[in-house]
Amino acid sequence: MAKTIISVENQGECPQSERNLHFVKRDIDGAISRYNLEIEKAAKCPCIDPSTGSANTNCKNCGGRGWFFFDKYQTRGLLRATKSKVEFESWSEENRGTVFITIAEESRLSIMDRVSIIDAIDVYNEVVELKKLQDRHFASVIYPIKKVLDVFLFISSNEPLRRLDETEYVVVNANNIELVQQIDINAPTYRVSVRYECIPQYFIIDILRNLMLDDTENCFTLPEVSKLPLRLVGRRVHLNNTFIPFFEENKLLDNYVV
Repeated sequence: MAKTIISVENQGECPQSERNLHFVKRDIDGAISRYNLEIEKAAKCPCIDPSTGSANTNCKNCGGRGWFFFDKYQTRGLLRATKSKVEFESWSEENRGTVFITIAEESRLSIMDRVSIIDAIDVYNEVVELKKLQDRHFASVIYPIKKVLDVFLFISSNEPLRRLDETEYVVVNANNIELVQQIDINAPTYRVSVRYECIPQYFIIDILRNLMLDDTENCFTLPEVSKLPLRLVGRRVHLNNTFIPFFEENKLLDNYVV
């Protein structure tokens, strides 16, 4: 039986014409508490040049990307895939990787905040270029790695891909794969194809309902205002190439609150 989240108040001799229809906030909060989420607040970095709108490429707060993250915390919410009238309209690039996110108003999310579904596991694959840092060879991927499934090394178009054994690489700082075996970095650019299990992450790209107030006034009581959940649109992180991690991410200044 579906849970009722709307109620009608009619106390005592209150005339039927003055009955109030309002939401039951406690039941709404229960209905949207489906997924464990990790929220990272985002803000534009003050290093951005107002005249050009470009971030300082040497900034150690944002890494030259123009946004930094802070105040990481956990909450619960509901995610639902967006729908398109595909029987009448073509599926567009704008629809890819987008979800509706409903979350308690206490979270007060804003544009570009990053939302991670803690308990979910996704499988993602990407091609990344090997970088060299001193004597270390590494590849930086987009999402936090839970488990590496396959790694294929591209050597040349005339040679077969080399499938790396799990003993030939290690995961570093969640978003990086480091090769244990040394390779000739002076050779033509090396790239690897990585398939891995990861934590799904979304950026908030739109706020459909920032704050809705529920006035539960009836004819015998003073008004009481309840803040109802936020409704937002999130898009998968990999669809925003600005935020592809890099190996020295851990060298950025820490703006998080522990």
